[in-house]
Amino acid sequence: MRPSEISLPIQWSDDWNLGIEEIDKQHRSLIEHFNDMKRRQQSGADSFNGDLLFMQNYIKTHFQTEERYMKEIGFPELESHVNEHNFLRDRVSEMAIR
Repeated sequence: MRPSEISLPIQWSDDWNLGIEEIDKQHRSLIEHFNDMKRRQQSGADSFNGDLLFMQNYIKTHFQTEERYMKEIGFPELESHVNEHNFLRDRVSEMAIR
């Protein structure tokens, strides 16, 4: 799914389940927190910095979990996926600095 195809709020689709409960639960929670963050932003709440800090911490934990699972199963695209994680981590960090 391309970012331009995502409407807000993001509605979880069971098609996104990987069958790994810990990761599926984290994905659902990440979407829920993102939607909450967007709702607060749209309502004018001044919580952006706190939301970014939460997201930084959450994705750090989530990416570590995903990468651990990928290593365990010998995921062939591990390096590419880790690079995507690093890119996303950097983008969130850049947003927090501004």
